[in-house]
Amino acid sequence: MTQEELLAALEIAPEDPGPIDLDGDAPAVPTGPPPSPTALDLDEWSMRRGAESLDGEILGPILETQEDRDHAEATAADCLAAAFEPTPQLAENCADETRGRYFAQLMETPEYAALHTETRLDPIASELAAGHFAQGYTALVEEEAQEAPPDAPDSPQIRPDEKDRSELKKEIRALGAASQALREASQTVKDLRDTQRALGEGGADGGGAMPISEVKERFERIRNNRQLRRILELAGRYRRAAQARQRQKTKHGRDDMVGVALGADLGAIVPAELAALVDEDLELDALRRFLERSLMQREYCGLEPQAQGPIVVVVDESGSMSGEPIATAKALALSMAWIAKHQRRWILLAGFSNDAEGSWCAMPPDNWDQAALLEWLEHFYSGGTSPAVPLQTLPARWQELGCPEGKTDVILVTDAIMSVDAQMQRNFLEWKERAQAKYYTLVLGNDEPGDLAAVSDRVWCLPNLDLEQDAIQELLAL
Repeated sequence: MTQEELLAALEIAPEDPGPIDLDGDAPAVPTGPPPSPTALDLDEWSMRRGAESLDGEILGPILETQEDRDHAEATAADCLAAAFEPTPQLAENCADETRGRYFAQLMETPEYAALHTETRLDPIASELAAGHFAQGYTALVEEEAQEAPPDAPDSPQIRPDEKDRSELKKEIRALGAASQALREASQTVKDLRDTQRALGEGGADGGGAMPISEVKERFERIRNNRQLRRILELAGRYRRAAQARQRQKTKHGRDDMVGVALGADLGAIVPAELAALVDEDLELDALRRFLERSLMQREYCGLEPQAQGPIVVVVDESGSMSGEPIATAKALALSMAWIAKHQRRWILLAGFSNDAEGSWCAMPPDNWDQAALLEWLEHFYSGGTSPAVPLQTLPARWQELGCPEGKTDVILVTDAIMSVDAQMQRNFLEWKERAQAKYYTLVLGNDEPGDLAAVSDRVWCLPNLDLEQDAIQELLAL
């Protein structure tokens, strides 16, 4: 029985193959999923977020050169999702071959995996990283447009080996653009983290959430100020050393459980949350809330054996301290501010020169004024040196500054040998006893402390403020 007879017996009409082109090839039948407008598999929320980001200050200026609005929105959505989404996935068939190749190369690198741990579910860090992803993509598009051959790779005039070489060149260009974008994004996110930690914003140390616009504004302010960038870079080193020194001390803080709070401290999570981690139905939700720091955990209250007064750092802002000395001095002051916040103490920062006014920044541990802190870090008198502020104005303004009573640590950083008259010395020592203050003096570049030795509990004469100095290690352990 032939095929035609079988179809007739089953009453199945054969399909009409249509006209056959004897001189050409059979028409190609499309296979696979339909083309995707994005390089990543995105939902409607991600697409809407990409469209809205074009009106912002980061992605908008980068992608405004694209004439096709839909194409720009898809590019923005890809860049944001690659940085923000917890588990971004590549689409199977991106309509934009260049963008699909670029994101495939970007997301396969170990540098992306390391960066993604810092940017996922973080709206600020992910948007900053997305800006660099968009810059890398636009640079790749421009490079391919300049190097495009007169004949397309699919043209009959292109031999198969030339087509393979052309595809390889495209892969290499995409990898180069992705690598450059990842390097710049990683540095930007690192700078953001240093800024947030230095200014007491976010992290395990606490610090209330700030509006995204304010964080961006202050971050850009720091990026455009070389002195501020240097201070924060040095402060990061001091802070890491301070964290190590503080961990070696006897800790208080888990004497009494006072309630339940939201967080991600695995050692304090309530049993119900731990049980959710081993339940197949609740595990993913528990992991999501862990990333969002919204797990229920026990809240403890510590019992301090002694009232803690403020930490005070007084920095010499005379002209001889310009450059690296003032940067290291203010970086040390910033690390002492972190210690004060860690110990839930007030921090008072003061700068002085040859007048009796001084620059001041006083902050309680639970309400840091980042704007005032940045103003103090940027301030520099560049004048002479007088002991009026550290020994006279400070005691006179103590109550006005709102500093609480208790054990107080005062640190003076100067490079001058000061002369202190007898009356100023007596008045200062009386105030020091009333305020329960210990006075630590760091004299830079001199072998003698001068009259400061008579008013100080500890005096060090140092060539610089490097972390290797024993005096710095001692102060970071206060």
